[in-house]
Amino acid sequence: MTTAGAADDVRARYIRSALPILAPAVAVSTAVASAFVFSSAAGKLGPAGDAAAPVAAAMCVGVVLVDYWLPSGEHPRRVWGLFVAWAAAWFVCALVSLLAEGAQIVGVAVSRLTVGEVGELLHSTNLGQWGLVGVVCPLVLTVIGSDAMRGGTGWHPALVLGVAALGIIASPLTGHLSLTTAGALVISAHAVAAAVWMGPLLAATSLLSSSAAWSGVLRRYSRVAWWSAWTVAASGAMAGVVRMTTAEVTRSYLVLFGLKIAVLVVLFACGARARRVWVGRPDTSSRTSVRRATTEFAVMAVAVGIAATLSSTP
Repeated sequence: MTTAGAADDVRARYIRSALPILAPAVAVSTAVASAFVFSSAAGKLGPAGDAAAPVAAAMCVGVVLVDYWLPSGEHPRRVWGLFVAWAAAWFVCALVSLLAEGAQIVGVAVSRLTVGEVGELLHSTNLGQWGLVGVVCPLVLTVIGSDAMRGGTGWHPALVLGVAALGIIASPLTGHLSLTTAGALVISAHAVAAAVWMGPLLAATSLLSSSAAWSGVLRRYSRVAWWSAWTVAASGAMAGVVRMTTAEVTRSYLVLFGLKIAVLVVLFACGARARRVWVGRPDTSSRTSVRRATTEFAVMAVAVGIAATLSSTP
């Protein structure tokens, strides 16, 4: 092998080893950056920080689904190691968000929040109680993943996804729409469907390394994504109607809502094109699949950033 060929081989191996970190990092950074840009001219950090947790939660959901779609027993330690890392990241994001919002309610800095004030928050407020659920669920998932990684007896995907779904809906149930039953139901469906739509693409870039694996997973994902996309669209529209008919909304809210619709239209166009040129094409290289997946979930991450901003916009 020539020197140039050896260098190319080393570079290719380095890129493959970095993909489990780089591709999802694109989603996190895009979501946080878009939330920061859209939050306010002053750059409120709350929405920006809140945008990271949904991406980590989606990654956890995606890892479970992709592992379920893969041949039985394929790389279990690597799969669950990835799951543990993102469940732990989700736990940290949820904990920081809960403490930050609690400090804002009390009117003190996070560093001055006392145990008694945290206890009162958890005992007497909807934010505290659902926020605690949002912290406990990823912690439970971290324990489950650690046990599975060490060769535990096995955890049924339905149980793991159920815990993840409960953790995902905890955050939106502390927002504006939780004030009505209809609003709580539609925003819960919206959040879970968005995670199922985004998560498998994120996880696939970290777990799949061959064209055959991509082809098999994409066939399963395409069916799930179709239902998830329409659930996101329908529940998002209903959530907007409920929000606008039950409380006054600002111009900023309407602008952000319109932007989210525009991003959703782009995603539907991306999905339609993917069905034509990507899904069901086993000759597509793994590198091409990673590039297409990264592009698509980066656009999804922009929607996540907008959603995080909407949740704190009157």
